[in-house]
This record gives sequence, C-alpha cells and structure tokens, in this order.
Amino acid sequence: MDAIRRFDFEGLLLSLEHRAPVTVLATAEAGVVPFVLASLRHRLDRTLVVVVPDETRLQHVVEGLQAFEGEQWLGLAPVVTFEAADVSPYREVAPPRALAQRRVAAGYRLNLGLGLAAVVCTAESLLTRTLGPQLLDRATALASTGSNLDLVELVEVLAAGGYERVPVVEDPGSFALRGDGIDVWSPLYDRPVRIDMRGDDVAAMRQFDPETQIGDELGSYLLDLVLTPAREVRLEPAALPEAESRLTDLADQLDVGNVELQALLGEVRQGHVVPGMEAL
Repeated sequence: MDAIRRFDFEGLLLSLEHRAPVTVLATAEAGVVPFVLASLRHRLDRTLVVVVPDETRLQHVVEGLQAFEGEQWLGLAPVVTFEAADVSPYREVAPPRALAQRRVAAGYRLNLGLGLAAVVCTAESLLTRTLGPQLLDRATALASTGSNLDLVELVEVLAAGGYERVPVVEDPGSFALRGDGIDVWSPLYDRPVRIDMRGDDVAAMRQFDPETQIGDELGSYLLDLVLTPAREVRLEPAALPEAESRLTDLADQLDVGNVELQALLGEVRQGHVVPGMEAL
C-alpha cells in the first residue's frame, strides 16, 4: 500500500471520471500496478484501455488484472489483449490467424462493452488498422437458444468472415456442419460451441472440449452466441471497385502482367482474401 500512496489515487480517479487529462509520475512494485488498475476499474465501473510499452509488460499486466477480475459474461474472459501484428505491411504475408482473431474479438467487445473489464494493448498495436465498429457489427452473426437460425445463411456469413470449414472443429475461426446442427469456434470464446437444432430453431448451445469433442457433464450451456469475423479484412461489395482500382494502380507501378492481374482481380471479385491484402 505504501507504493499506492506515492500518488493521489482519489485525484486520479476524479480526473478520469471527468475525462480530464492527468499525468502521474510514480514508481511501484510490479504487483501493485494491476491492483491499482483493478481498483480504478471497479470505482469507475467501466472498461479500461491500458497501454503498455511492450509484449512482456502486456502479459504481466493481463495476468495481474485477471487475478482481480471475475467472469462478467458466460464463456468470455474479463481481460483481453490487443496486440500488434508482427508483419510488415510491405510484405505479401498475412498476419497470423490467431493474432487477427484476438484483435477482432477485443475490438468487438470493446465496442459493446461485452463482459469486458479491461483491454491491454501495446503502443505499437494502436498504429495498425483493424475493422471499424460499424463494419464489424454488420459482419457479426448472433445465435440464440430457442430462436430461428438459417444454417445456409450462417455458413455464408462465416465463410465471408474468414472461418474455415473443417471436418472437426479444433481451432478458433473454424466450423463443421453436422446432421443435426453445426459446431463453430468464435474468436470471442475460449472453447468451441455445439449448436443443436430442432427444425429451424436452436434447441441448445453448449461449449465442448476441442480435443475430446465432448462437453463435460457440467458443460457450459449458452443462451446467446456471438460469432465475430475471424480476420481483419472484409470485402464488402461497395468496397470492391476501390480495391480493384488500388490493385490495378499497384500492378502498373510494379509492372505486373495483365494475366496475373486479372487472375488476382478474379479472386477479389469472388470475395477471396489474398496474402498482403491487409496492406491495401
């Protein structure tokens, strides 16, 4: 507690409540910082966005905050990260799928305040583009127990959002059709969900173990399931002309042949995301 007294906690709280800029210079033991942040979060009663200098500090703050925060929404962690994509925008390499999915999930939950105590991010991560709130909302599907669900339409939404269709769901951002429903792993959750259908309605939704493919006897049943996109690039029909124009200009600059260009444009028109498109 001595470390906390080195600065005016109540003054800091008051400044944050009134959205007034404030600078605090203080030193503290490593374990004290998450405690102070958690105290601020509980007093302010709103989601915190915590910016740290590097990945090492990020993990330390996340682990510390998790010790003070309980689950606020069934199946969702109360503290998440928003990390920088460690891929140069000038290389034809897509960021790792898992990283892109964590960024999308954090952005969606921050936008809605969905069971979220804090988002911890590095300064570098704030410089990289991601899906905007409106586009992210349009690209997200919702399933609710007892409500109607069109599986054909859901599969189209999942495919457009970057989900991979697989025989067995073992990784986030994938789905598998079954005779009586669908298994899907949304980036928001730490486990996949089995959606059981009764006709055109959702009979039940239950999380299961991706290794054993079965749920525990006390498995987590969900009333609502949020299915965000599984990548940070989405080709909306209205954006296709601009994307084609940028690709054509870039091809001219790089002296790319017409055959290769037309093949690439064909992929884009079909809604396929090609490596490096995140940089457009």
